[in-house]
Amino acid sequence: MSERLRIFVGFEGTLTSVDMTRRMVEEFGDERLLAQFEVWKRDCCSVPGGGTVEVAKPLLRSLCDSISTANLDHFVDCQSVDPTFNDFACFCADRSIDVSVLSDGFDYVAGRILRNHGLGTLRVFANALTFEENGNGSNRAVVSFPHDDEDCRACTLCKRNVVVSQSAEDELIVYIGSSYSDCCVVRYADVVFARNRLQTFCQQENITHHVFVTFADVRHKIEQLRSRKRLQKRREAEANRQTLFRAG
Repeated sequence: MSERLRIFVGFEGTLTSVDMTRRMVEEFGDERLLAQFEVWKRDCCSVPGGGTVEVAKPLLRSLCDSISTANLDHFVDCQSVDPTFNDFACFCADRSIDVSVLSDGFDYVAGRILRNHGLGTLRVFANALTFEENGNGSNRAVVSFPHDDEDCRACTLCKRNVVVSQSAEDELIVYIGSSYSDCCVVRYADVVFARNRLQTFCQQENITHHVFVTFADVRHKIEQLRSRKRLQKRREAEANRQTLFRAG
């Protein structure tokens, strides 16, 4: 039985109380971008016959076209994280458990929020947002997608690929999430903690999961499972990972 854990945490609506990309669209975008955002998020779990990544990438680029670093920093610095997450992160660090944060938003946003709350050492996987000087004293936003997948038609960041590629064979994968973009990846996780939309998805798809409200609940359940020696790989998830590896 494996008890070497590797934990992945969704950012939007899980580590933060709100979907940060949605908040950015509401703050800096318009009704057209908000409508496109809703289509993208709605189809993240299942995209029959096509995809929404063609909507999502232009949407995210358009969103950032008119954002200055000063305005974005001010917006980001007003955001908070789950008040129980710092204790959970310390719990994991004390036990040498690796924790990574996955966001289908921007690394600039997630990284700054984490640093603001003393969590800057956590690894973040997200869409890339940088700012380049235009030469006239202003900055130009540059958006790229280093973790997308050409076979995924729904997500700009393939959480499945990140989780599988960043985990060793002898590690037990724990995933903690709540949103649409977490639906695909939980099929490949051994232990799933879910709430909100992800909880509904797991119930519909008969994916074994633990319901949580705060990260204190997650910590308690992990301690409980460890003490009872019930932390083990989920057969369906292991089979899905093996199938993915064989497919190359």
